[in-house]
Amino acid sequence: MSNLYVDKVASPVVLNEAWQVVRKNRDPWCGDLSIRDMQPDLIRHVGDVSRALLAGRFRFDTMCCRLVSPFWGEKRVLCRCSLRNQLVQQAILLVLNPVAKIELGYIEYSADLVNSKIRELVASGYVWLGMTQISNSADLVNHELLLKLLYKLCGDKPLVALVRDCLLSQPQKFRIDGGGLFGGMILTPFLNELYLHQLDLCLTQKHIPFVRFGDELMVLAREEAGASKALDVVQRQLLKLELVADQTRVVRSSFKYKFVGKRLPNSDGLWESLTGQKAEPEPVGMWQRLINRG
Repeated sequence: MSNLYVDKVASPVVLNEAWQVVRKNRDPWCGDLSIRDMQPDLIRHVGDVSRALLAGRFRFDTMCCRLVSPFWGEKRVLCRCSLRNQLVQQAILLVLNPVAKIELGYIEYSADLVNSKIRELVASGYVWLGMTQISNSADLVNHELLLKLLYKLCGDKPLVALVRDCLLSQPQKFRIDGGGLFGGMILTPFLNELYLHQLDLCLTQKHIPFVRFGDELMVLAREEAGASKALDVVQRQLLKLELVADQTRVVRSSFKYKFVGKRLPNSDGLWESLTGQKAEPEPVGMWQRLINRG
């Protein structure tokens, strides 16, 4: 099988581009090698990493992990990666992002774009919303299924093996049985999106209008029963994930509800501002044309 993607990751050009991102990252790192130490001798460090990748000898350093207690309660594992780890993860991300955009139609949506899509759908009559949140999706990602999806995306066994090694670099005592993606790992958002994309595909194939922003999900329908049925489909296709029960409900679109922090449109098709003033709905655009085509 081709090593095309590992070869790209190992390219000094890609590694140097990755370094430009990593050195500006203010997240803490693990290990004795600091940015200040690495920068003056960057050519040697990049060369060592490149040769190790091409020879299949690169191994991710063990992460430094600890339990933290966020202000909202439940303890979580926070991990830090060495600068070498961050460098290679960022290089993998630079190589895989364009592939995902082509093969999966992967787009990094903003909250504004997501809510623009909701407005267009509601204005087109999809006024019943099945609103929910996926519970700790990154914590529950199954590694074996994730790696199969990654291989399906790139077809490069050495790259999949490299990502597997990255996943296993978390200390044993902090690992979640069979899976989990960890805060502090550069690849976590990309791999989580790759995993959840299977749910997106299922909803698309069943012609269920939806929007998803990370773990927050909304399915839309013209009738209340349709929104309930769509949520049932989500529950059946969750890849061993779970929905947050108290965040799951069917409602008629209204300004009193929010999605990703933005007010939803009133279901009469008119927009209401924070001052209570109304304005005409935005014209139906790209998203509705896609629905009509489906």
